[in-house]
Amino acid sequence: MRAATRERMSLINLLSDAAHPTEAVADVLKIAEEFSKGDVTGLAGLEVAYVGDATNVTRSLAVALLRLGVNVRVGSPSGYQLTPGGVEDPFEVEGPGSLRLCERADEAVRGADVVYTDAWVSMGFEEESARRRHDLASFQVNEELMGLAKDRAIVMHCLPAHRGDEITNEVLDGEQSRVWGQVFHRRSAMIGVLRWIKGESMTKTQRQHRIGELIDHDVISTAAQDRGATSRRRHRGPPRPRSPVISKSWVPSRFVTSTALVAS
Repeated sequence: MRAATRERMSLINLLSDAAHPTEAVADVLKIAEEFSKGDVTGLAGLEVAYVGDATNVTRSLAVALLRLGVNVRVGSPSGYQLTPGGVEDPFEVEGPGSLRLCERADEAVRGADVVYTDAWVSMGFEEESARRRHDLASFQVNEELMGLAKDRAIVMHCLPAHRGDEITNEVLDGEQSRVWGQVFHRRSAMIGVLRWIKGESMTKTQRQHRIGELIDHDVISTAAQDRGATSRRRHRGPPRPRSPVISKSWVPSRFVTSTALVAS
């Protein structure tokens, strides 16, 4: 696909077995909204725990967070844990954050600011349902496990969730859950990715001006003034979701060259 589209169009990976970069962008925006007033440069030092089957979501999120200085702990049993290699490899990230692999859920979650989980049985693994539920039973995100995280900890899930498997109803629907906020930011993330691609196709002078603008706005800027004016004119509905501009200062280099974008 890269060869076919080179010099002609841009390619965005919306989902693959190896990575889910657009989900990672949305999740980073949500975490920043919760802990640093939307500024992704303020996330350094946070503790994010991923529990369960380490999926494509885990890999992409870990790559993004590690480059932002976030410490990532992945709690998974043998056979479900992250492994080195692939086009998006958190083990190769030379960022300020740390990556730690844990054999138990409690070890990963203790003292965490964010607890993240994903489906145990993803598309294509339906025949393994019984075995996966058995192997991952002790990695369920429930109220007891959340009791080990920080008091202000939030829960995230990329959805769809399998209630009673990787997460309980009480946690998914509880006060700490931020799953619907994640959904909200997916639209914002995609707008940001498309604008990021558009910037790649600018002239050198335009690109230099744009990069300077991004630096001045500390990674993410929004069309808030225009959005507010439009909303006032229409006098209907809630304000439009944010349309972030994503800076190269935190987008992983592999985001462009391998799994997220192939920009012409």
